[in-house]
Amino acid sequence: MKQQTVAIFGAGITGMICLSVFLCHAVAAQGQVENIKPAEVTNKVYVSQIWDDAILNDLRLIEILKKYKAKATFAVDAGNLTEKRRTNAWPVKGTMFGKVSIDDIKKIYSEFEVASHGLKHKGLPKLSAEEMQREVVESKRLLESWLGRPVKGFVYPGCPYNDAAKEAVRAAGYLWARTCENTPDFCPVTDPMAMRTTVGFNAANFWQEFDRVKAKGGVFTFWGHAFFRTEAEWADIEAKIARLSQDPSVVWVNTSDLFDPAKGFCPPPDAKK
Repeated sequence: MKQQTVAIFGAGITGMICLSVFLCHAVAAQGQVENIKPAEVTNKVYVSQIWDDAILNDLRLIEILKKYKAKATFAVDAGNLTEKRRTNAWPVKGTMFGKVSIDDIKKIYSEFEVASHGLKHKGLPKLSAEEMQREVVESKRLLESWLGRPVKGFVYPGCPYNDAAKEAVRAAGYLWARTCENTPDFCPVTDPMAMRTTVGFNAANFWQEFDRVKAKGGVFTFWGHAFFRTEAEWADIEAKIARLSQDPSVVWVNTSDLFDPAKGFCPPPDAKK
């Protein structure tokens, strides 16, 4: 536990000893001790993050998230997973990444929220109605059978979507579906089947956008892939997670929480002010 002494003056108080960030003791000239609570943070920032593709790098990312007690949502393409982990299974811009196993979903991802990323990671707008339904329905069924709990979210594979895709996802029973589009103001959400995030995790304006949301309070969401190739990239993402977790205004939330009216993170568009 950190200790910090801050000199203050007036009212006969000679000093303050902070035994934690939550409670300080003011030391009076008469030797009395008075408990003083620091001012509460008024502008809360509800932060959610989504990571796509269920690659082996997720496992190292999960250790970082657990270290800083950060919540996250992982978008999983269930039909591309097998009983064993596979290396060199996911090509991205000249680099081959591995895929996690079904057992990893059951034992490791189960500590986090899991969303569907389609069955085989196929862009929905290019599929027939029958193929589209299979992508959204079967992936949900598999994930729920592995996790033993409802899967509420969907992430459009490869980003593209259209009205038919939105309707298929809605009909399959999902609560929300994430796009690759950004928005400066997450709330109110006018179309849960076309969720927009605040920013990508590696965007140049990541902290600028966070500070903008923090200034007024609200929802800050980001997404990405753990396609990290260097230790510098790992150090960068850990520094981001650490800085967010150590900010007293930040409250980590699961993405589905943002769409739960009972939690009140994001009022519906017709809510009266």
